[in-house]
Amino acid sequence: MSFLPVCACICVFPLQSGGAGMSGNPYRILVIAPYEGFAHIFSKTVQARSDIRADIYSAPLSEVEAVLKDIDTDQYEAVICRGQSAKEAARHVSRPVVTVEFSPIDILR
Repeated sequence: MSFLPVCACICVFPLQSGGAGMSGNPYRILVIAPYEGFAHIFSKTVQARSDIRADIYSAPLSEVEAVLKDIDTDQYEAVICRGQSAKEAARHVSRPVVTVEFSPIDILR
């Protein structure tokens, strides 16, 4: 498994003194993972960071809109998705959407 795309994505949120955002609270991010393996990788990566709290949902592209309708996305600083899910999320949220790019390993899955 490749950890690089997820770790690179997490680095979007800079470490501040005190290990949190400007308010002193952890960054809140929403993750919509296209498959359970990605959700698991992301969860393990986030656990290593005390300055981030993430809500992680596993949903295929066809369910992204439904997931977003059930969530108050204004509570998050950003939404993180992959591929077409990121494009779909950007149509439904006012928060920044960070796209995690595919790696050759993903294509082989």
